[in-house]
Amino acid sequence: MKHLFCTSLLLIAAAGATAKTKADEEAVRKLPQAFCGAWAKHDGHELAKIMADDVDEIWMGPCASNHATA
Repeated sequence: MKHLFCTSLLLIAAAGATAKTKADEEAVRKLPQAFCGAWAKHDGHELAKIMADDVDEIWMGPCASNHATA
C-alpha cells in the first residue's frame, strides 16, 4: 500500500510540474522521495516542511474518514 501511495504521488508530481529552471526541476523531482521518506519515518514535522502553508489535503480510501482543512 505504501509503495502504491508513493508511486501515485510521484506520478501526480511529475504530471503537474513544469520546471522553469534545472534547479526547479531537481527540487520538484525530490519532493516525492522526501514525502515518502518522512511518511515512512512517521515524521509529521518533516511532512509539514514539504507542504505549503495553505495546503488542503484530501485523503481518499478506506482509511480516510475525516476531511479537514487548515
